[in-house]
Amino acid sequence: SLTAFELFHSRPVQALRYLNVLAYMAIALCETPGWCITAKGTLAAECAADSGSLEAHHTFGFTPLSPLAGGALEACCVLLFVLQLGLKARFMGRHRFARSAPAVLQLLLLTVAAADLAVWCSSVSWRRTPLSRPLRPLFIVFAHRKLLSTFYAVVRMLPAVLELLLLISGLLAFSALISFVLFGPWEPPLAAFASYGSSFYSSFLLLTTTNFPDVALRPYRSSRATVLYFVVFQLTLVFVGLALMLALLYRAYERHMKSEAAVLSANRRRALRAAFALLVHDWQSAGAVDALSAEALPLSRFAPLLARLRPDLSAWQIGVIFEALDARKRGFLDPAEFDAVLCALHVR
Repeated sequence: SLTAFELFHSRPVQALRYLNVLAYMAIALCETPGWCITAKGTLAAECAADSGSLEAHHTFGFTPLSPLAGGALEACCVLLFVLQLGLKARFMGRHRFARSAPAVLQLLLLTVAAADLAVWCSSVSWRRTPLSRPLRPLFIVFAHRKLLSTFYAVVRMLPAVLELLLLISGLLAFSALISFVLFGPWEPPLAAFASYGSSFYSSFLLLTTTNFPDVALRPYRSSRATVLYFVVFQLTLVFVGLALMLALLYRAYERHMKSEAAVLSANRRRALRAAFALLVHDWQSAGAVDALSAEALPLSRFAPLLARLRPDLSAWQIGVIFEALDARKRGFLDPAEFDAVLCALHVR
């Protein structure tokens, strides 16, 4: 598992991961559009007859790949995604992998992409399904840990603001109806409130405070009493509704970050205890059990671990760290003392 972890996070593999995502996204620049493929897997007549237009408008000037070449390139990218996810499952373990929502979602995305390619290659349907291509940008999210964490935080915060979002949407629709009833029959007609659709669009512009004078000044020039409607709209939806939305988002994000910190801390403690138990078990399996208890880790087992975590440390520095962690000066570490190894290495 440690070897798989180090391989997954090595620079060559990380570069390969990003290049794979870039190549998977770049397929859209040169692949043959799906509507140009007939049920038999050949080019449609309009695409075959107008190949110049196909190059200019559908592939951004690049020479279009044949359906077979595009499918083969996509299959290679999907295969690399599967290998990367397999390495991740190897160092995470089966149970933790199954409990990880991002890993499961990525597995579902790869399943959809592989099923799409399988259907395309089979005799059932030579056409691509409309599923995998729109989902390709999600691989960018899963390729970057910070971006994935942000995306996951946004998804986790949505239930907390859903009720207020529905309330603001309802008030916006009601305000659009009121503005259409008030300003729609005016002569000369106002283009911003000529129909309910245009009234809703104008109300949305007022909500975002974008082009507010363009929407409000024309009714205001005709009748200054209209300022009452716009003041009530601003107070209700902008200064109260959006302020509450911002407050709820901040509170939801704060709760999410606290829960993430708690999960990371628990995972770190669990990993440290598992590493401690494994080191002690290996030491006892070597026959060195004598008088020490099962909760003892000597320097001989601690030094190789630290040398692997921090190759820049010399032997005497590892000895100094061991003596600093051995608060009781017994010549070995117990689990509580071993838990402080990350703090001693300044690792979070």
